[in-house]
Amino acid sequence: MRRKLVPCFDDFYRTAIELLPFAPDVSFEVLDLGAGTGLLSAMIAAAFPKARLTLFDLAPEMLMIARARLKPLGKRVRFVTADFAAAAPSKSYDAVCRSGAPSSAGQRQASSFRRHLQVPDFRWRLRQR
Repeated sequence: MRRKLVPCFDDFYRTAIELLPFAPDVSFEVLDLGAGTGLLSAMIAAAFPKARLTLFDLAPEMLMIARARLKPLGKRVRFVTADFAAAAPSKSYDAVCRSGAPSSAGQRQASSFRRHLQVPDFRWRLRQR
């Protein structure tokens, strides 16, 4: 269904995965900001079997779908239901992705994330490889 609604669906997700600067056999941490149903995370997990993913979203209903989709991955996946602007977890990630359609909540989270990246002591650092 999505492929009919989004003409560049396959190109979009393929490009997002190709832009991750890691070899398929490398272990790294990914933050999926505004993860929704976990579709992008599932594709990343398939392309990078050692990747560990944290899915972050405001909507518990969306993350319920993501949990079902990613259940076979077990402990490789973590789910956080919260507003990024209000949450301040102490965790480093090697990559951050976002694929969802822009909603006002998603835009607020992404905007907050960009602001935090400009703060020198912000604890969600992207490690350089």
